Amino acid sequence: AVGRWTPLGLGSRSVAGALTARMVDLADRAILDYRTELPTVNEVQWQRALECLGLARELAPGDRRVAAKHAYVSAHLQRINAKTKEDVDRAIRLFRESARLDSRSPDPYLGLARVAAYVTQDPEALRQAILEAQNRGYVSGRRERAQVGDLHKVLGDRARADATRLNGASRLERLQRAAAEYQGCIESFSELHYFNSDQNLTSCRRRLEQVEAEIERARPAPPDAGLVLQPAG
Repeated sequence: AVGRWTPLGLGSRSVAGALTARMVDLADRAILDYRTELPTVNEVQWQRALECLGLARELAPGDRRVAAKHAYVSAHLQRINAKTKEDVDRAIRLFRESARLDSRSPDPYLGLARVAAYVTQDPEALRQAILEAQNRGYVSGRRERAQVGDLHKVLGDRARADATRLNGASRLERLQRAAAEYQGCIESFSELHYFNSDQNLTSCRRRLEQVEAEIERARPAPPDAGLVLQPAG
């Protein structure tokens, strides 16, 4: 309607630009909250952000920044509501699409880190996501340390459980792997004081002690040092 009132539609473009900026600002409340060390953004707020970005995309269909934010917020909603591996894969693709559209933003990598830590439980993917976020100006903090620690704990529990089904050298190897993961957990959670990190620190210390005792029992017995071989003849 504004376009009909002004020559060449300049008024409509001005209003569309201002409205797009306003919609992005509203959506950024959720996005910027998630960057903080203690984010409080929830599913409802992500959904509202998506609605704002949906309107912004209608007003500025060629704006890559808006498209990147839309893919990013969509990925979080997909992550939150994922029930199958296909759902998780779609969330990962959306985060990567957001990263492709805006190569300077750390945000998609924060989402990928969350998925790697708590869904796919992939330590290399977690390390790489945190690194990529840092390369784009993000300063990692207690949240990222907690993600690393939580994953170490899970992997330690998994290796320990695997060891119960094995014997001999294979069992010893899995116990040693569990000990290494629990040690990583302890290093990540020490002096962190973030959510339940103190509880997890105590748990990992106790489990490391238990695993170390199991390792000692699983080691092959050394040859009898008191046995003296007599020369022949």
